[in-house]
Amino acid sequence: MLAASEPLKATKLLALPMIGIFDALLWGSADRAGLMIWTIGVTCAAIFHSALSVIHRNPGNVAQKLRVRCGTLALGGFCWGTLPALVLPSGLQEKSQAIVALLMVTLFAANTIFSAQLRRTFLSYQTPMIVAAAVGFAVQGNRFAWLLAGFMLYCLVCTAILHDQANRLVVGAVQLSHENTQLAVELDAERTRLADTNVELTEVNGQLEHQARFDPLTGLSNRAAFTQRVEAALEGGSGSHVGLLFIDIDRFKRINDSYGHSIGDELLIQVSRCIVKSLRGADLASRFGGDEFTVLLPDCRNVVYAMTIARRIRTAIASEVSLEGTTSKVTASIGVAYSSGNIDSPASLLRSADAALYRAKQNGRNRVEMFEPSATEAITGDVSDDLDLRSGFDSGLIRGWFQPEVDLFTGEITGAEALARWEHPSGVRNAGAFMHAIERHGMLDELTTTVALSIIKAAPGFEAAHPGFRTHLNVSAKFLHNLDRIDGFIDECRSVGFDLRGLALEVTETAVIEDLPAARAWLQRARDAGMTVFLDDFGMGYCSLGVFAQLPVDGLKIDMSFVRQLTSSPTARAIVKATMQLASDLNLQVIAEGVETEQQAEALRELGVRYAQGYLFSPAVRAKELTGWLESRAPWQALARSAAGL
Repeated sequence: MLAASEPLKATKLLALPMIGIFDALLWGSADRAGLMIWTIGVTCAAIFHSALSVIHRNPGNVAQKLRVRCGTLALGGFCWGTLPALVLPSGLQEKSQAIVALLMVTLFAANTIFSAQLRRTFLSYQTPMIVAAAVGFAVQGNRFAWLLAGFMLYCLVCTAILHDQANRLVVGAVQLSHENTQLAVELDAERTRLADTNVELTEVNGQLEHQARFDPLTGLSNRAAFTQRVEAALEGGSGSHVGLLFIDIDRFKRINDSYGHSIGDELLIQVSRCIVKSLRGADLASRFGGDEFTVLLPDCRNVVYAMTIARRIRTAIASEVSLEGTTSKVTASIGVAYSSGNIDSPASLLRSADAALYRAKQNGRNRVEMFEPSATEAITGDVSDDLDLRSGFDSGLIRGWFQPEVDLFTGEITGAEALARWEHPSGVRNAGAFMHAIERHGMLDELTTTVALSIIKAAPGFEAAHPGFRTHLNVSAKFLHNLDRIDGFIDECRSVGFDLRGLALEVTETAVIEDLPAARAWLQRARDAGMTVFLDDFGMGYCSLGVFAQLPVDGLKIDMSFVRQLTSSPTARAIVKATMQLASDLNLQVIAEGVETEQQAEALRELGVRYAQGYLFSPAVRAKELTGWLESRAPWQALARSAAGL
């Protein structure tokens, strides 16, 4: 900024010619001595300023250079401004004064045009020049000279204002240009970001479309995509010759429970590969759900061809699919349906294949069965029960009943286990009578929730009759491995004011070992909320003592199979005795299940088991009946006291 610009160079070059012009115009009418003094002064100031510009051209202290330059400019401006005072003797004609004023304004304008680039240097030169000139006119003592002095000061003010506005406009233009540049950069960046976003959205849409049509585990078509293809095949030119296979892995649930979900998933992948390898290019395989697969055979020549493909798949699965680290054989049952123009909807064809599959299961599994109209009769009863099951939930006929937990030494009720009962019009059904349908239709979570609601509803009555009463709720494996479910359950209980300290959760060893870290976190979350945890059917699962030591549990329930053999099997007695010793060392409470005779109860007392439940005392009863026993006296208490010698 301090380097000599082209306008400033022009100003320096014009200084000496302007001095000559002033001398020539004023020589005849002004004070010549004063004019010579002025000429010498401004000439020396111009030379001095030029010399300093040359000296300060090299790099150095910028602030110091600016101060020196402003000083020399102020000196030069003052010298130029002394012209009126030196060349206008008192009483000089107004014409001469006007000429001097015109010359000063011209000089002022020229310097404004050529040197007004930096506000500080501009004002350093112009201000002393105008002020000195105005004083020179003012000392003349006449009105015209005073007007000229005022005019000079007015010019200074106007020039300063215009100069300031011009600087603001320049700064504004620079800022606007900078902002435009920034906006252009941001616009380019936004365009790039939008382009990247479009690419990402395209990828996401592709992924979503793939997920909407394909099973994420096996890569086969899913149920929705498969159904659409079946519908298209029935409506197309090959609609009169369509074959459909319904494939189900035999005993898949047992495999999952025994070896875990990771092995189960690997098994599903192997089965899907066997199916695809057995098909033609035009055939379509899908994972219909769980361990069920379906195959569409469009343009199927005849029933024999469909049966041939089905047997090929069954053979491939039996010979090629294996469970890692085991010798267990994997088999599949397959139902075959064929349309030769008599089936007009995918649902009908799927029902026919499902009916054939059902018959394959009924006839011993690892079979291929062709659909026959009579096959639908075999599943009619199940369908009817399924419809009743849905009605049972909706009408509240499926609910929790309560089997008392009893102190073997006093006969007093200390708690109860909530068990599902279906109050069917034909009679009350135990859970075992409809549990298969519950599992097959994925209603296990709904059943758990229904029983839990029964506990929450009955708990105030239990607590009022017996403070500290504890109710047990059975938890399924699916419910156990989902932290969102336990969190939602805790929040729901707290929202209705249910004291979670009055609830005990029962989990089986088999359910726990499917995903031990998840189960441990889930159980710890329940205990932190105030619930107690019991390991159900202890000794009948796959839980080693090393795994058991990692579980946050408060108690054990001895399986009824050991209780029933207590009086006849030394082995069963030894197992119960060892269990009691383990529980004592770990400070765990023990409850025996399935106590049916007084001999079993006495054997349990001898082994130190204090709490039990079973038909010796009572089956599961309605909440109202149990509350009545808590408020008065249970019917078996006198017998229990007598047996204990109390």
